[in-house]
Amino acid sequence: MAPRTIAILLLLAPLPLPFLSLAVASAEGQESLELGTRLKGRFEPAKDPSQRAAILRRFPFVPKESDLYSVSLESYDFDVRLRVLDPDGEVLVEDNDGGVETNAWLVFRGYAGRQYELEVSSINEEVGDFELSIVRDRIPFPSGQELTEVSIEYRRRAANRALRRDDKKNAAAHCLALGEMLSSQARYEDAIAVLEEGVDLAREIVDRRAEVRGLEGLGYCHLGRRESEAALERFRDLGELARAHELREEELRGQQMRARIAASIERVGEWEAALERQLALARALGRSEEEAEAHDQLCEHWAISGNWRSLEATWLGHLEFCLAKRDLAASARARLELGALYHARGETSSAYESATRARAELHSAGERDTAQAARATVLAARCAAQLGKGEEASRLRGELDAELAKARAQEDEARELTALAALAEIDVAARSPEAGKRVKDLYDLARAGSDAEAHVTALELSGALALGAGKAEEGRDFLRRAIELARANGLSVAAARARRSFEGAGGRLPAENDPSKPR
Repeated sequence: MAPRTIAILLLLAPLPLPFLSLAVASAEGQESLELGTRLKGRFEPAKDPSQRAAILRRFPFVPKESDLYSVSLESYDFDVRLRVLDPDGEVLVEDNDGGVETNAWLVFRGYAGRQYELEVSSINEEVGDFELSIVRDRIPFPSGQELTEVSIEYRRRAANRALRRDDKKNAAAHCLALGEMLSSQARYEDAIAVLEEGVDLAREIVDRRAEVRGLEGLGYCHLGRRESEAALERFRDLGELARAHELREEELRGQQMRARIAASIERVGEWEAALERQLALARALGRSEEEAEAHDQLCEHWAISGNWRSLEATWLGHLEFCLAKRDLAASARARLELGALYHARGETSSAYESATRARAELHSAGERDTAQAARATVLAARCAAQLGKGEEASRLRGELDAELAKARAQEDEARELTALAALAEIDVAARSPEAGKRVKDLYDLARAGSDAEAHVTALELSGALALGAGKAEEGRDFLRRAIELARANGLSVAAARARRSFEGAGGRLPAENDPSKPR
């Protein structure tokens, strides 16, 4: 036996189990169950390897008095199932894991003089020892910390027995379960020792899923000990192993944790790689929540750091994914983001095409998101004007004027803010005489309604107006306030946009306020 296995045997030395020793009398070899006794039995392997082992036995029980009876079935060798059959042979009640860990425990009402049968079986067709006991009334079952300690002790004994009989599969399973329990109790040193033994056993029997489980447990132990680098290494190993053996669900969990840890210790390159892999896995598995989490973090990061090539690639991948799902509303959003990017790069024709197709998709989807519709209309109108499509630009602006009038008539403040912000943006870009009044109206309405995003937009537009009028210091002041307000409200992309305008106007922020790091 390997030295580590010997060490773990010492760690797993058995301790008293108060719950598992409630029935005191031994009755080995007894075929009928008597009240207050513990009947010991065993399922033996089949003598002929071509035959299946007998893994089910029944024991008669005849109550002397009508009352409630508590039955306990325990085994350290296999996962048990316990059934109580009534005098007609029908299943009265059954249990699998109602006891400690994989043991069974149940209560039934028995009537005097009737014969019941207690059926014992091995769920996974495994063999080994078991003990069955019955007492009158409902016996107390441990709870809280007492149950946790009893469960830990059960796993210790079960792992000990499995190691002694060289059953590496069950030994690995019990070691991993025990390690996770110890970790949940912040007993990290013991947990790491047991989990490492479980991982070694899993490798010996080539059980990759169990090996991945052990690496995950070890990662959480290192996190509990605030050993971020060690935790990152464990989750990285987990991801590589799971990927090599196509365990995609397990790899997804590992990549999520790898990304979070890498972000916490500012390992930007590894954080990006983990998010990109998480994104691909989540899409393949149809896990929309994890897909959205990775996609939004990556896009925010690329936007803040000014990596337009990666931002474009991420949104193009998202667009392809949305089109494959035939989700027109989502693909419209992707087109809008791409259109804004193209417009910022001076690719006006591509931006106009993206905005026009986004408007068509929103219409086809029956989308009622007025903010998205307004964004698409603003972008299309600005591009149309720049491309010399004056009539088209006027028509689109007319749509927004009509939307603003309708929102005011219906006293719909949210829609009014959306339409007003869109018109203000168009007016500022076109240097319209109405731009100043439009922006002031937006600023006043946003402040009155405590709409932080619209307030940030109003400050940005005010800054643009001031800069256009040659008032550089005033413009930078508006933009600085926009950055601060956006950050205070968690609007990191808006903060990055205002920051680029601020720095383009000659402003400089302190290095500690750099928002380009992962968050």
